[in-house]
Amino acid sequence: MAESEASPVASLQEEATCPVCLEYFSDPVGTECGHNFCRACISQCWDGADGRLPCPECRELCHRGSLKANRQLKNIVRITQQLALQSARSLEAGLCAKHDEKLKVYCRDDMASICVVCSLSTDHRSHMVIPMEEAAQEFKVKCKSWLDPLKKEMNEFLEQQSKEKIKFKALNNTLENMRQKIVTEFEELRKFLNNQERLLLSRLEKMDSKLATAEKAKMSELSGRISSLGNLVAEIEEKCKLAAGDFMKDAKLTLNKCAKVKFQKPEEKMKYCKVGVNLDPVTAHPRLIISEARRCVEYGENTKLLPEDPRRFDFFPCVLGSEGFTTGRYYWEVEVRGGGGWYVGAARESVKRKGGTNILPSDGIWAIWGWKNEYKVLTSPLTILSPKVTLSKLGVYLDYEGRQLSLYNADTLEHLYTFRHVFTEKIYPFFWVASKVKLCLV
Repeated sequence: MAESEASPVASLQEEATCPVCLEYFSDPVGTECGHNFCRACISQCWDGADGRLPCPECRELCHRGSLKANRQLKNIVRITQQLALQSARSLEAGLCAKHDEKLKVYCRDDMASICVVCSLSTDHRSHMVIPMEEAAQEFKVKCKSWLDPLKKEMNEFLEQQSKEKIKFKALNNTLENMRQKIVTEFEELRKFLNNQERLLLSRLEKMDSKLATAEKAKMSELSGRISSLGNLVAEIEEKCKLAAGDFMKDAKLTLNKCAKVKFQKPEEKMKYCKVGVNLDPVTAHPRLIISEARRCVEYGENTKLLPEDPRRFDFFPCVLGSEGFTTGRYYWEVEVRGGGGWYVGAARESVKRKGGTNILPSDGIWAIWGWKNEYKVLTSPLTILSPKVTLSKLGVYLDYEGRQLSLYNADTLEHLYTFRHVFTEKIYPFFWVASKVKLCLV
């Protein structure tokens, strides 16, 4: 028997649920693309934005003014709520609506709680029927399996929200500093630059307005996802505390809500972790040439006379990034210019700097080696890579608590390899440069 035939009330409830708040539609309205939302939900998603706006369901662009009230759907929601209330009253009594008997068994074929008399009837005689407690235990295990990924997703959105707040605060501070500088300068030159002052301040106001709109939209989006995931996590945790009979009343609806959650793709998460990495000249081998901006490194023909320093590599042509990491997630990109040999990856702070060392995880270095169109991951034994295209830009993603360092083709986001390791000390970006090649941080 089809799921919709076995539980028409549950199917109606699903159709009468808003895809944004996952609750019954309240004052439903329809978009040009044919999707429906609560008026308050779609207004919150589009709050502060103008022009053609993306549908939260299919991302098709729609006009705000095209929203139309769906009276038919509103009536369906009202009828669904009445049917659900009647069904709930019957379930609260714990009795079969047909035979007035206790609901003690569960039909797997129809996915419904039934009484013993129902299990012996022709409707269920050939079906798989199990005790209610056994069914409840199976559903609880399934529900609990969603908790960790849901909590992880919510925490990642919280982390993104925190980073976005910091970013927008810095931008606002920059705008404020620019405003003060412009006002001060034009006060001294007011007589002949009055028109220029008004023009620049006007431009800044537009930038400020756009920034405020972008901030509000991003915070609204993240807050909505966090709130939705938080409500779902709380709902599952509360339901898992219920007795079997109460738990089974709408266990299927809860699982359907979980299945509708759209998790972020890895590449979507990495963009929030990108950091600006500079090279540390103090660690650079004497043959290496570091650019003035400390963003590029190449192999020089002459050995520079430099003061002795325990942090400097003196055997292999290596250099580290200026900043190390002891917690969190970070992503940086390295552009490869030329056809010589190179290594790109990360190294622990205690990596051997004096004399030769193995470029291996066991010695505190996690890296990929490249020369012309040959690429190898420095594992033991070596792992040979065959990327789809020539690697001209490498992406390095460090998840310190997640115990992994991943390598990507930064142009295509093709995943190349992931090292898995329990990091116990500070980790630095690592670079090894041979002749005829130049590595640049982008």
